[in-house]
Amino acid sequence: MPDTWKFHLNERLRDDFFMARDLQYEQVTVAKAKAKAMIDAGLEPVDEELMADSLTRWRSEPEQFDPEQVFASVVAGLR
Repeated sequence: MPDTWKFHLNERLRDDFFMARDLQYEQVTVAKAKAKAMIDAGLEPVDEELMADSLTRWRSEPEQFDPEQVFASVVAGLR
């Protein structure tokens, strides 16, 4: 999330990945994720007015994960 520079839980994607399987997924290595990471490339922040409720919720979430923590957990097999 470019506005917080953290990873946030997306419950809809989680539910689809583990149960519904309506979307298609591909395994991504840490190197590939870092190469594609918008964090490094610089992503435009979301519209503060249009996404005000979501931004407030994301910024107040107790569980926000640093990119290094997410990538390290994947390498360690803790997904």
